[in-house]
Amino acid sequence: MMKQGIKYFICCVFVLGNFLGYTQQTPHYTLHIFNNYMINPGVTGSTECWEAKAGYRTQWMGFESAPVTMFISAHGRLNRNKSSSKASFEGLGAYIIKDQTGPMSKLGGHISYAFHFAVSRKVTTSLGLSFGAMQYIVDAGDLKPLNPIDPAVSNSSSILPDANVGIWTYSDDFFIGLAARQLLPLTISGTEIRMMDHLYFTAGYRFLINRTVSIIPSAHVRMGLITPPQIDATIRADWGNKFWIGMAYRKIDALAGLVGFNISPLFKLGYAYDYTLSKIRNYSSNTHEIILGFQPNCNGGSNRKICPAYM
Repeated sequence: MMKQGIKYFICCVFVLGNFLGYTQQTPHYTLHIFNNYMINPGVTGSTECWEAKAGYRTQWMGFESAPVTMFISAHGRLNRNKSSSKASFEGLGAYIIKDQTGPMSKLGGHISYAFHFAVSRKVTTSLGLSFGAMQYIVDAGDLKPLNPIDPAVSNSSSILPDANVGIWTYSDDFFIGLAARQLLPLTISGTEIRMMDHLYFTAGYRFLINRTVSIIPSAHVRMGLITPPQIDATIRADWGNKFWIGMAYRKIDALAGLVGFNISPLFKLGYAYDYTLSKIRNYSSNTHEIILGFQPNCNGGSNRKICPAYM
């Protein structure tokens, strides 16, 4: 009974933190190495082929009001000018996302655009922008106030515009990017929650072991205006762009196992399991995340060398 009480208390504190706007307001992803487009609009069109992905993440299973995130996305190249060594092209994409934590949820979509230009024969840089709208909903029916008729506890819904920008530099062997999300400092109507910008830094490099096997360490840093930086360190081993396994460590928070493989020439699957390292592990059964990708093989066989960010 006492353990259940502690679990309910922690859950209430977590949800209250979201109401006050003291926790990070953007979704968490463990498979960010498989999902850079949802983080940085500069990634738009950087893959050789058009691709579509659908993802689902359930965090801290066992908590009644734990976060759940789901999305669908698609992006690709519009054109490419190969008339000179300074090739350039554009990318276009879009995504829809739903993110829910207890009584609070958000649903929305973005359209993204990026311009890519060669900085050398092997290295390309892109500048990206995405713009859309998000609907923020508070369902008072999921709240349990001490006073059930408290007039301060009521349903609310607000639709706000949203914008993100990013820069992305990549080649066949490395990637590095910086993105700023939630650039518009707007307030959800009926609450004191204000949207705050978040910065994301991502980088990785491929070390070739032989013609088939490569090792890819990467780092992902998320920074909020009023929250400490959250650092993910990941290492993957890839076999011929067909199968990869890896591990990730999120400072203080979790240790994760990752796996991904090509189901067929058209479909890719990635899965992550987070083992919680904080005291919350005593009251939850950790976190699961899965992403299914669709990408037509538009440029050669499965062994072609591609940027390690898109395996």
